[in-house]
Amino acid sequence: MNVELLRRITTHILEDPRRCIMASYYVRKDENVPSFKSYDFPPCGTAACIAGWAVLLFGGDPNLSQVREQARRNLGLTVDEGETLFEVAAWPERFQHMLPLATRGSYYDEGTPGFARVVVLRIEHLITTGE
Repeated sequence: MNVELLRRITTHILEDPRRCIMASYYVRKDENVPSFKSYDFPPCGTAACIAGWAVLLFGGDPNLSQVREQARRNLGLTVDEGETLFEVAAWPERFQHMLPLATRGSYYDEGTPGFARVVVLRIEHLITTGE
């Protein structure tokens, strides 16, 4: 397991919680994706999920059809470990229940400090327990 990259992801997310979304592998402000039209992007203009950041921070150029595979490889995870990390619905229930619900837009209040903290807790859980 590439703990160094996982910790880079957590640091990156906590530096600006708007970088953290789980609804898309990655999205750039200049792409004008309709579902992200009102999203409050960070100054860098990019938001991504755990898998997306695992590719982007590793120095790769994400191929949308292979982001999970690239991310698993970069993180040194098995297919099962990757699926349970990259898919919120596969997270242990306690983490799912901690996610702040959105008042508008997506199901979760993505891009907020509360959302980012839960994502980081989930990553730290994987690092410490392997689950």
